[in-house]
Amino acid sequence: MTLSRRALARPVTLALIAAMAIAMLPVGTSSTVAADPCDGAYLTIPQIQGAGTTSPLLGAGRTTEGVVTAVLPNLRGFAIVDPSGDGDAATSDGIFVFRGNAFATNTPAVGDALRLTGRVTEFQNQTQLDNLAALIACGTATVAAPTTITLPETVNGELERYEGMLVTIPQTLTAQQNFFQGRFGQVTLASGGRLTERHDTSAG
Repeated sequence: MTLSRRALARPVTLALIAAMAIAMLPVGTSSTVAADPCDGAYLTIPQIQGAGTTSPLLGAGRTTEGVVTAVLPNLRGFAIVDPSGDGDAATSDGIFVFRGNAFATNTPAVGDALRLTGRVTEFQNQTQLDNLAALIACGTATVAAPTTITLPETVNGELERYEGMLVTIPQTLTAQQNFFQGRFGQVTLASGGRLTERHDTSAG
């Protein structure tokens, strides 16, 4: 699945640009039009994510495309999603891209359509791309509505299928801890009220 070039809202097509350029050349001359860096083969985000708990492509450098759904300065990266998806509920359509110290350079915005090449890796049990070799802006696109999920899980680990995606939880949730909020913007939430540990309740 490729990103719709119509959705990326390019004002003038490369074919038209090429025709205009050739029309202006003197008779007897020729010109080579450079290939569009946003074209070419790539793997979709669901292919990189796979249907398991880890990516089947760990350690490999892969090229993919997606639309930015969130820019996360505290995590020094951003999330992208395949706007078409693959129709498989077991594979995530999103992935986190870690920029590290390069985060402040060429930082994208929400709605940017990107083509990038990076290493597939796992960090804290989450698939991500890092060590980017290429980051190319390919226009803009409309960010799809968040996917609705509910808690609790019916089986442990089923939220893996939403990893890296934009989601919404239409439930009242309770904050369990905010230890990482200042550093990473992370808050732990739970459904069904505050969860208690056994040592939180006195015997008798």
